Amino acid sequence: MAEKKLKEKISKLHDRLNEARNDFHLSPERILRAVKVAMELAKKPSLITKEWPNAPKDSVFDVPLMAGSWERATRGLNHPHTHKRRPITFDHEVAKGRDDVVLVHLNHPLVQMCLRILRAEVWALEDNKSPHRLTFRRSLGPSLNEPVAIVTSRLVVYYFTLFIFRFFWTSFCFPFCLLSFLKYV
Repeated sequence: MAEKKLKEKISKLHDRLNEARNDFHLSPERILRAVKVAMELAKKPSLITKEWPNAPKDSVFDVPLMAGSWERATRGLNHPHTHKRRPITFDHEVAKGRDDVVLVHLNHPLVQMCLRILRAEVWALEDNKSPHRLTFRRSLGPSLNEPVAIVTSRLVVYYFTLFIFRFFWTSFCFPFCLLSFLKYV
């Protein structure tokens, strides 16, 4: 009886974990992207893709040696018995049942340090910000007769209601022809 209740509870917790991963888009690819961007902002050497047996391509990485506070983020990469440095993966399926790779999850020191860097960058003053993103795309479709600019801004408003953080995204779209000063630029 107690085992059945425990299995049910574990099953419910697993379902909640999968639901949270989907709701917050916590895929291995997104966590990897956040780590890569943060390491680039911190001017640290990037992760090195490594071929690994029984692992999909581009899912296992070597972490370069780092000094200072970044050294703490790489503790635990050495195997406890062989003391050989192991590669990392962000994918739970790759790490399942293996001790030759280290699973880097949201609570791993490397991810935590990278998220702190990204958080600091979001709240940095305008003259100190590093990432500035601008992308141009060309549409060959017949539905557009005039140039169009799509501006996407992210407005994050946090408020606490029933222990849930709410995120609001705003997007704006407007044609160039309405802005006469941009017509000839």
